Amino acid sequence: GIRKMSGDDASKARGAVVMGMMMVGCVAVAVFVVGAESSNGPTELATDCSVDPWAHSCHPASMMDMINNVGHRARSNAIAQHKLKMQLLAQQKVDLKNEESKVEKHKAGKPLDITSETDVDGEMHKLMKTGGRAAVKKQVDALREEILADAGKLTKYGKKAGFLPAPPGMSKSTAHKKLAAHKAALKKMARAI
Repeated sequence: GIRKMSGDDASKARGAVVMGMMMVGCVAVAVFVVGAESSNGPTELATDCSVDPWAHSCHPASMMDMINNVGHRARSNAIAQHKLKMQLLAQQKVDLKNEESKVEKHKAGKPLDITSETDVDGEMHKLMKTGGRAAVKKQVDALREEILADAGKLTKYGKKAGFLPAPPGMSKSTAHKKLAAHKAALKKMARAI
């Protein structure tokens, strides 16, 4: 029958088997590496969680991972808001240039210098000669509209942006009351004019 091996022979046989298995493993790794180098795309290995339990793909997202993702989204939102703000500012500049060009085209002659008393008096004298009270009223109304348009240029961006929150240290209800009082005063002034 089968010859019985001594303990020394059995350990040599086990060693030979282990050595053979290691050689087969080395050949398999070499074939894999050569195959991976010859392929065009990146090679991704599946992670064996029993071997590397701390690998990122072996555990669900931790609280820290979630916090990092929220921070990334917040940065992305801030960047998007900044881009939108810059687009709005650029559009506002274009609108202002268009309005200025319209005003310049409208004013063919020398513009009236309202800081000079002699220019204003001279203009009023011309108006009184040519059109009387109606011409003066018309000129005053035109100046009023121009002043209101200039004020609108300063506040238009804030109106486009929407409602701003109450200043720090002021409750929402107090802010709403102040805003309502301010709007009422503006309406009252508009009626008086």
